[in-house]
Amino acid sequence: MSTSQGDKFEYPPIPEASGGETRIQCPFCFKALGRKELEAGDDYWKHHSLRLALKVFR
Repeated sequence: MSTSQGDKFEYPPIPEASGGETRIQCPFCFKALGRKELEAGDDYWKHHSLRLALKVFR
């Protein structure tokens, strides 16, 4: 994603689960995220991260 000034948004790394955890806590908003969704691909994480960034930088 690029802004009108040409800046680029870099997505933070996807948080990793340890052991048999089924939920992973987002390190930014502290919401519990589903492990299956996070491991299925990066679209879920990118959408979640972008929503957070848009809230912060409005």
